[in-house]
Amino acid sequence: MADDETVELTTHAKTIAGMPWFWDLEQGDLQLFGLPSVAFWTRPSLQRLLGPLRREVGDPLYRLLVAHYSSLGTEEDYHAMITELGTDFPSGFMAWGRAVSTAGWGRFELVEFDPQSKRAQVRVDNPWELQMQGPGESWGCPFLQGKLIGIFTHALGVNCWADEAIERDGDRSAVVFTVTPSSRTIEVELSALRREQMRVRERALADEIARKTEALREIEERQRAVLGSIGDLVFTADRGGRIRHYQVPADQRDAFPPAQAVLGQTIEAVFGVTLAKVVAAQLEAGEGHNSRSVDFHSIAPVACGTERHYDARSTVRAGSSGTLEGVTVVVRDVTRQRQLEVQLRHSQKMESVGLLASGVAHDFNNILMGIMGAADLLTATSEGNTRELAETVVEGAETAASLIQRLLDFSRKGQRVERAVDVHAVIRDTARLLERAVERRVEIQCRLEASSHTVRGDAHQLQSALLNLGVNSRDAMPEGGTLRFQTRTVVVGEAGLATRTGMLAAGAYLEISVEDTGEGMDGDTATKIFEPFFTTKAEGKGTGLGLAAVHGAISDHRGGIEVESQPGVGTRFALLLPLSEGAVAGADAGKESEVGARRRGRILLVDDEPIVRAVGEQLLTKLGYEVILAEDGRSAIEGYREAHASVDLVILDLVMPQMSGHDVARELRSIDPAVRLLFSSGFSRKGLAPQDAAGFIKKPYRLADLRKAIDRVLDEDAR
Repeated sequence: MADDETVELTTHAKTIAGMPWFWDLEQGDLQLFGLPSVAFWTRPSLQRLLGPLRREVGDPLYRLLVAHYSSLGTEEDYHAMITELGTDFPSGFMAWGRAVSTAGWGRFELVEFDPQSKRAQVRVDNPWELQMQGPGESWGCPFLQGKLIGIFTHALGVNCWADEAIERDGDRSAVVFTVTPSSRTIEVELSALRREQMRVRERALADEIARKTEALREIEERQRAVLGSIGDLVFTADRGGRIRHYQVPADQRDAFPPAQAVLGQTIEAVFGVTLAKVVAAQLEAGEGHNSRSVDFHSIAPVACGTERHYDARSTVRAGSSGTLEGVTVVVRDVTRQRQLEVQLRHSQKMESVGLLASGVAHDFNNILMGIMGAADLLTATSEGNTRELAETVVEGAETAASLIQRLLDFSRKGQRVERAVDVHAVIRDTARLLERAVERRVEIQCRLEASSHTVRGDAHQLQSALLNLGVNSRDAMPEGGTLRFQTRTVVVGEAGLATRTGMLAAGAYLEISVEDTGEGMDGDTATKIFEPFFTTKAEGKGTGLGLAAVHGAISDHRGGIEVESQPGVGTRFALLLPLSEGAVAGADAGKESEVGARRRGRILLVDDEPIVRAVGEQLLTKLGYEVILAEDGRSAIEGYREAHASVDLVILDLVMPQMSGHDVARELRSIDPAVRLLFSSGFSRKGLAPQDAAGFIKKPYRLADLRKAIDRVLDEDAR
């Protein structure tokens, strides 16, 4: 082979610095260590550099950006091809292709080049762009596309576009570029894509804004729902004390003014000076403090014109920079709570009065026992003037005992005793009591026309209800008028009857009408009169509990209430009580004037009051009994232990110091299980065992009452 002979080799292998290189110009492949060289230098660096960019901007924009920057400088490439690398463009292009293939760009083939039709086609085998794309990756060959678009635009003299078609066959790959004249340019495509992506981003941003707006709306709705569910008013005010946001719970609309009347107003204008001063002081001292709360309560007028009690907590609000923006205030309507506190204090006061009344009644009954017993003895042993005077003392003592019984009824603290009640008798007693409590200008009338007037219930509870209605009527007639009690029987049909206390079942009822000619009420007031604490009286003149107690009493008796009222004319309450088929349980038809036959026997009288023991001894002696006296439980037990065989009866006071009557009774029964006991007390027989209930006599008692009680116990034992 001559020295100047040129030999064209399609493959070449060489080791450089210990690294085996292999060129396959036919395939356009440059290998290192038997692998495409791109695997060693192009892929790692470009992947690290361009991979995140491609994933960030997306394949379309990435391709156009790469094509754009690879097209820069192609005018110099074209001039080198036609002036230095070849005698014409095709030969210069192929020379350029062989040169870049040694760097691993791939094997270039100019498949077609037609200057007349302005068309060309280039095939590149194993291009580095395809070789660097891993499994599942495919973004084409934008680098080669940009190069060819730029080169052929100069070569053909018109603006060109290169469409690519990728071929893959195992480890081998190729890309075919078809070049044609086109109005498309990389710059135009890039601008259009950027505009489209901007529109996409704007749509995405709009969607995100809409999503976040909806999320914010849902949060606000949830916040409103939460604020509404806590049952408290929540409002915000700016640094000037003007209300900017106002949330009223649905069930508290009557307790607070509406939002339209409040927004923009000052706290003082809406809630009064107390809250306004607290918030103003808090705003002045709250600069730089994110939160600081103040608790207080006040009385403030609201839109309905009534006064209500509030508790409030005020917290300062600061912005993100720490600048004070205003306050958030949570206001709770505690009117009902305050009313309950008043009710509790009233209940405790009444309980104390009841306890006092109970103690006073017990002591008075013991005193009356001495007076009545002594006077009764005088009546039985005297004649003429002396007898009349003694009877007057007895009547006075009975009247006093009746008043004491009312005190005891008052101290029962709502205990209800159900029995047959003659309502006409209750009305007459009520009228007598009211005559002492009303002015003479008020005339009290009783028209008791019902043929049946017996009900099952508590006489004292019914009387208390009638007294409450009577006192209300008195207060409604400051200039005088007429208070009328009237009765009649009514029949409720099968459909029942709706009343203010509920539906009444079919049956016969006693109607008690309490009517006055007073000031009357309007319809709105009449609907509220049975609500606890509702009153139309001036402060300090009424508790608002009287008619609520009437409502409760009639309900307890399974009855109903109807109300008719007209302003300036008067008011009528109709109380409907179910009639009872039983007879009235009343006192004896007449008082016995004769003591009756004298008995014989021995009685142990146990009482801690000397006056009761003294009078009791005289009464028992009058009845023919021998009497043993004991002043307390211990002496009674010792006396009975010594003489129980000869004692026919023990009269035992229930209320004594140290040992009660119940305690003494247990000790006496341990001595003699057959001991006969007659219990005595100024209180009721409450607490007695069923077998002892018949053996009870209430102080003060008369001689005839004592004889009957003793006979009842002894006769029962004899049977």
